[in-house]
Amino acid sequence: MKTVYDFSVKDRKGADVSLKEYANEVLLIVNTATKCGFTPQYEELEKLYEDYHSKGFEVLDFPCNQFGQQAPGTDESIHQFCKLNYNTAFPRFKKIKVNGEDAEPLYKFLKEQKGFAGWNKSHPIYPILDKMLSEAAEKRLKAIEEFTELGAGFKLAMRDLEIRGAGNLLGSQQHGNIASVGFGMYVSMLEEAIAKAQNKEVEREVSIDPAIDLEVDAFIDDAYIKDSARKISVYQRLLHIKSKEQLDDMTDELIDRFGTPTDPVDRLLRIAQIKEQARLLGIKSIVRRDQQLTIHWHDDSKMADWDMGAVREDLWKKMKFADTKPATLYVSLNGMKGSILTITEAVMKALSQKSSSKEGL
Repeated sequence: MKTVYDFSVKDRKGADVSLKEYANEVLLIVNTATKCGFTPQYEELEKLYEDYHSKGFEVLDFPCNQFGQQAPGTDESIHQFCKLNYNTAFPRFKKIKVNGEDAEPLYKFLKEQKGFAGWNKSHPIYPILDKMLSEAAEKRLKAIEEFTELGAGFKLAMRDLEIRGAGNLLGSQQHGNIASVGFGMYVSMLEEAIAKAQNKEVEREVSIDPAIDLEVDAFIDDAYIKDSARKISVYQRLLHIKSKEQLDDMTDELIDRFGTPTDPVDRLLRIAQIKEQARLLGIKSIVRRDQQLTIHWHDDSKMADWDMGAVREDLWKKMKFADTKPATLYVSLNGMKGSILTITEAVMKALSQKSSSKEGL
């Protein structure tokens, strides 16, 4: 009969590892993602590993980028992230796929096995797992007791999301459909779905809403606005901003009502400014991955009057246009000083330089 110990996998450097090496140990095989809301559970995994490794327990970590593109880094960068942020010591393997035709054979095998049939109560880890489940159930009961007023369903749903580890809907951790399409697009899709359900005519905007992914935490934190309804209102207004004047007015209003923006809110407003500049320049997306910033246009005709000669020489050396139509720009981040937001702002400023000769892209 085939077992997990009959499989071989690749370590993060690409070398073959036979799971026969773990034949006398209890294995916890996990697929993970460093940008998922469940990422903080690395702490609990490391605690389990530290407590029970000497008793024959092993955690095998397989990063996977199939769920909302939440593990975009290289195998080595993922490993360093986990070491630096969660001090993990358990083995980490090469990034894999767990679904589809190209799924790792080990995971295909695991999914074919018998489903969960309960805990082995005699196992030394059982009390920990039982305690975790009991605590979650207790939190749910307390939430039901707390939110009893009319219209409390939204608060109850959000509390349940937090209990399940699904992140904070209005905070830094977003998942599933929200993570995969972005909060702005998700809200637009939700509004459209509600309108269709109510048999209302759906109005579609013709303009492209630029997607900005700079891998930074930009959100409204509880330290700035605690009330969820007010957060939603601010997010919705940000989504509908279509000019620099509107953004400046909203920023002034936020400062008047809530004070100086906290760091996450400041980053959110700066990204909103970048997004508005991108819209004016016909840009479809700005994405940062590792040491590269990639800018895709949907309408590069809006760059017809761009003054290339006005770009700083040090920045120009980092810029490379791909031979595509519409245009694509790659900006190398290697050796560049400042935060990714500061660098992106400098790039947007350079792209906004106008010329009377209309050379453009």
